[in-house]
Amino acid sequence: MTDSGTPDDPSGEQALRRQARQDATDFQNEMADLDVGRIRRFIPLDQSQRAQRDRDERRDRDWLLSLLGYERLAAFQHRLAELDRASIRALREAERRAETAEQQLQQIRTVATRDERGRLVYRTANRSSGFTDDGVAVAQDEFDRVIWREDAATWEERQRAGDTWREAIAERDAIGAYRDRLDTIRQRVDSGGPLDESELAELQKGAEDLPESVARELVNLASASREPSPSPGAPTVPKP
Repeated sequence: MTDSGTPDDPSGEQALRRQARQDATDFQNEMADLDVGRIRRFIPLDQSQRAQRDRDERRDRDWLLSLLGYERLAAFQHRLAELDRASIRALREAERRAETAEQQLQQIRTVATRDERGRLVYRTANRSSGFTDDGVAVAQDEFDRVIWREDAATWEERQRAGDTWREAIAERDAIGAYRDRLDTIRQRVDSGGPLDESELAELQKGAEDLPESVARELVNLASASREPSPSPGAPTVPKP
């Protein structure tokens, strides 16, 4: 039997295990700056106090970062609301332009000349050649046989009307696609799921990649918000 052994524990192994468990418990308590009712054996008091200060500083820093993240997220949500309002206004205006352009194009087609094959044809402004509605050149012998309407649009006018219509449709579709992207971004932000810095930056980049017409409406909305509201009861003076 060793000096540290007992009749029940001849080798002293159980006592060593108990001491090891107590040492581990005391170490964890001292790491957590908990009073164990005994003299510290592992971490001096001044070191423990420094560790506590470090934990307090980390907690305060984490809280500040969390607050800054919340403020950034709230600001982004406000920006998304602005972009939503501006894109709605831009889409309505684009739809109006597309409808107007289509009506003007249809009017040009309504009064266009028809050749002997029933095709819509247009004469150039200098009256030297003609084209079909699809942009195919009219053969000279066919051109000479056409009875041209004097009230019909020229080929140049037909081209401009077609370009205006296509541009209006493209603008309308671009705004629609942007609004789809904006909805996806807003759903991600409003989902409540965690957002790290890189994902938030990517979402902001996608939201700010907007059509020119939406950017113009943003300026108009900002200008309108800066205009002073009339006083209650004050007469409204119509603008000339």
